[in-house]
Amino acid sequence: MDFKYPKTWLRGKSLTTLLRSQKEQKKEEKRLHTAQLHAALSLTQLAAAIAGTSSSVGKQESSPFQNGRAGVPSQDMGDVISSAAALLTNVCAETAESLGAHKAQVRTAVESGMAIQSPIDMIAVTATAATCLRGVSLLKSRAMEDPLSRIQQMLKISAEICTIMPSDPITNITEERAEHQGNSLLCLKTKNGIIKLVFEDEMQSRIWVSTILNLLEMRNPSRQHPH
Repeated sequence: MDFKYPKTWLRGKSLTTLLRSQKEQKKEEKRLHTAQLHAALSLTQLAAAIAGTSSSVGKQESSPFQNGRAGVPSQDMGDVISSAAALLTNVCAETAESLGAHKAQVRTAVESGMAIQSPIDMIAVTATAATCLRGVSLLKSRAMEDPLSRIQQMLKISAEICTIMPSDPITNITEERAEHQGNSLLCLKTKNGIIKLVFEDEMQSRIWVSTILNLLEMRNPSRQHPH
């Protein structure tokens, strides 16, 4: 690695912007969790609505004997669907609770679903659940972005941070903690001295260390670079 000429190591955003980006990532994770919780509650309500509606329809349309054998009542399809939907309701409710939903929230979702009687209300509940699921899918796709691009984003520093680097090979890389400031120092030891880069975030410093070591290994795989 040759740092003979004054230049910025990597051009891009400032450290303040990077810290803001990390906070935004945490917000995205929180949004995803909240969206998953709402989706689970919506599915609980929908499953309860299906269970309640199919049960009431089955009672209205069923007759005591429909299978042609006297004394043996038929098992109405509505009852079967109601039982299956009740099982799904229970699973969705447990999922919602595992995501942090209070029992009162789950109970409200089940009761509101069971109270649905009209097709319009059923369509509305179905649309709400579908919207919640699409939201979860969108947030997941954001969270599953290329991790390399995220690391490259975090490694960028402002073009204002310029210095004259020695052209000697880097012989060692260490990390230090600046006293009374809480900053993390990245030290690059060369034959002509030590280059220190100051970071406000320890995680960024560790990523820089890992990246530099990987670059050095790619250039000279036979050489070891102790921490």
